[in-house]
Amino acid sequence: MSHWISGTKKPSFKNNPELPNQIANFFVVRCDPTHRRALCQMLKIDVESDSSLVSQAILKRIGGRTPSGFIKNATLVNLDSDYEWAASRIASVVKEQSEMGDVVLYTIPSLSDLGYGKENDLIEDLACSIAPVPLYQFFLVDPQRYEDSLQLFRFFLFYTKSNPSNYSGQIYFDFFTEEFSSSLFLVRNRLVSIGLRVPFVSTQHTLVVQDEEPLFRWQKTIETRISRLEPVFLRSTRQELVRLRFFYAFLLYEHYFAVYVDMFPVFMSRQQRMELIEMYGLPYDEVLLDEMYENPNIQRHIYIFRSVLMRYLVDGKIMMGNHPVHLTSEQRKRHLEHLIEQIRVDPNLQVRILPDHGPVLQADDFFSSIFVNEDCLFMTPADCDEIVYSRNRQALNVLFSVFYLLNREETQSNEDVVAFLERSLRILI
Repeated sequence: MSHWISGTKKPSFKNNPELPNQIANFFVVRCDPTHRRALCQMLKIDVESDSSLVSQAILKRIGGRTPSGFIKNATLVNLDSDYEWAASRIASVVKEQSEMGDVVLYTIPSLSDLGYGKENDLIEDLACSIAPVPLYQFFLVDPQRYEDSLQLFRFFLFYTKSNPSNYSGQIYFDFFTEEFSSSLFLVRNRLVSIGLRVPFVSTQHTLVVQDEEPLFRWQKTIETRISRLEPVFLRSTRQELVRLRFFYAFLLYEHYFAVYVDMFPVFMSRQQRMELIEMYGLPYDEVLLDEMYENPNIQRHIYIFRSVLMRYLVDGKIMMGNHPVHLTSEQRKRHLEHLIEQIRVDPNLQVRILPDHGPVLQADDFFSSIFVNEDCLFMTPADCDEIVYSRNRQALNVLFSVFYLLNREETQSNEDVVAFLERSLRILI
């Protein structure tokens, strides 16, 4: 046991059948006469019994078979020193599972897991290693347990992205009556990793279990809960949402927030849009749809990361509908001059240029541009036709909390943004 705890040696499952005999022999051999008499009295045998009788009595007490509820085939892993071993164990199980069809993961994250780190790299590696076999990950999350709305927001952004192409993450909100402080990561029917929080110990541990009986039971419990829930985020094509008038319904409300990770033709003149539609052969209805977001009767809060603007100034890439095109320096100048004019004259328009590593939002967290109002939200992944959207009230509350923090920290004015854009025009390439 001491070797196991110190990390110099791992327990071997092949020795498990001999453990009861070793335990019994230990007590028989090591007991002094006083303790041996007390042991015989506890076992309700003659205090003068020989060693073999005492040993058999101990075996009978501790049982020759595995007690009910005892988990077999489990390994305690110190993630600080043995993460690679745990990752390779999971990877081999996923690879075997993919040979029989798609791979399904069930995850109940703890609060610390929402900070995402090594596990997220692992998920991407797993998806790539089995491509094109689909890898589905289902999250069961209790949003009331997470006081940090920003951390939950980043979690949403990461697991709703569409890369790798064979990966799909789906989040469900559930409200746990029990206190669940650990995290759980289950590969369907094959393996589970349970995070452990050990008091007074700074290292992270996980229990890797491959015992079929509890795996089957836990999986059925999670599947039953998920079957009663609606997914927080849905996915559809842009064309289908246009057909359903989703984007028109989005603009029925008084204000919205938007964060851009790609440059859009935001506040581009109608004449310039029409010219680009003709020049690049773009779908008329899809491109002009962007004009809706410029409605002067709606309060618009637009956030553009500085790197997005700089990239646009250098290479001219802009998303026209769902189509990336590259504008000349003269076309970019014309677009930005029109944007500057709109910021000056439109009292319902607020544009802010965000630093890439700000106190609230960071550019690296975003894999999609995101639009939010009090009724719904949608995300538009870069260079992808798929759109992620939601009308879940808890999810909207999380996002509004984040934008509240952003507005509270924001010190820019429209005049500051105009001055920044005017300086930017000088470096057009």
